[in-house]
Formats: sequence, structure tokens, C-alpha cells
Amino acid sequence: LARILGNPARLVDAIEAEVGAVEDLDLAVRLHARAADAAERELGDLDRAVKHHRAVLAKDAANMSALVSLERIYASTEKYEDLAQVFLRKAEVVQEPFDVKEQFYQAGRIYEEILDRKDRAIAVYRRLHEYDAEDLTAVDKLIELYLGQQSWNELLALYEKKTGLVGDLDEKTRILLEPGTVLRLEV
Repeated sequence: LARILGNPARLVDAIEAEVGAVEDLDLAVRLHARAADAAERELGDLDRAVKHHRAVLAKDAANMSALVSLERIYASTEKYEDLAQVFLRKAEVVQEPFDVKEQFYQAGRIYEEILDRKDRAIAVYRRLHEYDAEDLTAVDKLIELYLGQQSWNELLALYEKKTGLVGDLDEKTRILLEPGTVLRLEV
């Protein structure tokens, strides 16, 4: 009735009034999703939409629709910490290795380049490295970040690991020489 009367605020209010009493999990998820959609698209109330998307995730942690919606909202409102957390959550939900790694890269990029939280970027790239120990991009990102923090022991371990990942002999030689060059420059 609220939709027919062109009153989306009443629609969201009505859903919110009823969703707390709903015991059926699937119905509650659908109601929260509907309230989130109406709040965002019809009311322009992003905070209210976020509240409902989070309620969906509280009931269904793998709800990709809610995660994608939160990604869109956080990106448009430049809430980068929240956006990075959505990417990390998506990394736990998506199945394809390429997609998992892409979510980690997105989160790491936000922490590294936008929020300037190198410690958080390192934590993300470490998780990615644990997920795929042969991902050279993750190793290179960690090397770059450890160089910036002058974390020599971690850096040397990564150079050693990297030499085991590359097949080209010239590339292995170059990698083996890098730690010496770096340490000589720092002394």
C-alpha cells in the first residue's frame, strides 16, 4: 500500500516494524534486503540502507548481494575503512582463486594507498600470501612495504622465498643480489 501511495518512507517503516517479529530466517533476510533497497534507491538514506545490509549479513554472512551493495555505498561515500572490510569479507565468500585474490588486492590497495595504513596493508598481503604462497605480486607488495618499514628480517625471508618462485636463472640472480644492494644502501 505504501508503494502504491508513493510513500517509500512508510514502506521502510512498515518493514522495520515487522522484521523484528519474523522468525523465518529467509523471510527476515528478504525483508531487510527490501528495506535496504527502498532506503537507498527511493529515500536516498544510505545510513538506513547500510543498517539493513548489515542486518542481512548478520543473518547470512555469505550474502553477496548485501556485500556488493555495501561496496557500492562505501565507495560512493568514501568510507574506505569500511570498504576495505567489505573486500576482506568478500574474499571469504567468493570461490574462484582469481576473485579471492582480487578482493585481497583491493583491500590492500585501500590500506596502502588511500588510508596510508602500511601495517594493515601488510596484514592483508600476508593473508593473501597464506592463501597463495606462489603469488609473486603479493610477495612483491610485501617486499615493497617491508623496505619502507625497514623490516630487514622479513625482507630477507621474502627475497629467499621469491628466488624459489621464479624459474629464470637471470631473474634468480637479480633477486639474490637485491638484499645486498638494499642493505648496503641502508648502512
